[in-house]
Amino acid sequence: MTLTKSELIQALKQQKKEIVAELSEFLEKYVMEPIFGLKKDVVVLKKDIREIKHTIEMTNHRIDTVLERDDRQDKIIENHESRIRRLEQSPAIPT
Repeated sequence: MTLTKSELIQALKQQKKEIVAELSEFLEKYVMEPIFGLKKDVVVLKKDIREIKHTIEMTNHRIDTVLERDDRQDKIIENHESRIRRLEQSPAIPT
């Protein structure tokens, strides 16, 4: 059985449709789905990084606060020690 030119053109068009469908399925399964999976992972990582950054900023703020308080306490202690030294060095009051 011989095929006519129009039958061959029709068969080629059908094959073209099948090839396009197979390529589409392949690309979706092996390219697009992994890319979307990676995008989701990146979104989660960005969120985690923001949370970590916030935690670090809060920790740094707490450390700065403690250091400032320590500096103030050092000055207060130094003041107390100098007053004690002055009191110890002053002559005793005769009774």
